[in-house]
Amino acid sequence: MNSEGLVIKLLGQFRVRAGDATITFESARAESLLALLVLHQDRPLSRQEAAYQLWPDSAPAQALTNFRHVLHKLRHGLPEFERYVEVTPRIVCWRAEAACVVDVRQFEDAVRRGSWFEVVDMYDGDLLPGYAGEWIDVARARLREEFLGALEHAISVGEGSNDVSAAICCGERLRREEPLREQTYLSLMRLYDSRGDRALAVCVYHECVTILERELGVVPAAATRAAYDALLARDDVPARPPTRLGRLPLVGRAEQRAKLTAAWRAAERENPQLLLLVGEAGVGKTRLASEFRAWCAHRGAATASARAYPGRRGTRLRTDRRLGSFPDLLHPFAEPRPGALDRAGAVAPRIIGDGARCGAARAIARE
Repeated sequence: MNSEGLVIKLLGQFRVRAGDATITFESARAESLLALLVLHQDRPLSRQEAAYQLWPDSAPAQALTNFRHVLHKLRHGLPEFERYVEVTPRIVCWRAEAACVVDVRQFEDAVRRGSWFEVVDMYDGDLLPGYAGEWIDVARARLREEFLGALEHAISVGEGSNDVSAAICCGERLRREEPLREQTYLSLMRLYDSRGDRALAVCVYHECVTILERELGVVPAAATRAAYDALLARDDVPARPPTRLGRLPLVGRAEQRAKLTAAWRAAERENPQLLLLVGEAGVGKTRLASEFRAWCAHRGAATASARAYPGRRGTRLRTDRRLGSFPDLLHPFAEPRPGALDRAGAVAPRIIGDGARCGAARAIARE
């Protein structure tokens, strides 16, 4: 047996090692009992309490019978059982003095010390994923909240010590873990901007808008919108266009992007146009349009989006609820210049499409 004792991992997965050997048990109940004892090492558990925690829906007598069977399996599966577990006719407990490394203990020690980056590094995942039980749920929620709090502290510490890269790393992890925490987006906008990456700061805001609208049907708070407006009000132009977080940059489509950009430049010279992206399903029309919209918004343009859905009374358009109805959205453009739609119809097929679709594109543009 390794003189250093056991190494028990409960965060992200259940694993027990003795030296280089991995210890396996006959049943998941035996694993749950070991975890129960380790997590309650600060106090002995009565046999009745341990039995209830593992079989809360069973009659007390049946739960105790089950407990004796599982304790027997744990005794035979855990090397040097008596070294780690104390068992009496009344109680069962994990020996606190036994040489043993438990990741949850190390995690909680780091929390008590306020070593926030250490806490973040130790958290490999939620407690005992895939294991059920009220006692597990309570401990799992507590440890997760400590982890999320550590991420927030680490962001503040990193920003305060000018370790922006570490703060961004923690901010992105917090965003992945809790995508509805708006404060995280605000922090990331500030951090990316301080690093000189205004494009990603703007991208963070658009991601925030998308998530809040899709999941909660709300818009960002005034403070977040004000931070975004401040980014756009500055004169400095980032070296690269924004890309959505968590997605690979758009590659290819250089010709189509150049045509879209040229059309935008023409619109800036008071020559507005209507552009249609036409092509087979899956060729990347939506992605190209999304990237182009973000590119325009990044340059201060007011942008909007709508989706068409088939309905009982024909096709319907669903717009961003903050912008009102689709007719209201188009009201400022109700009187286009003479020939504008004809020019738009001529431009549309040149973006994406083939000769067979050009006529249809012109017809759609004129409608």
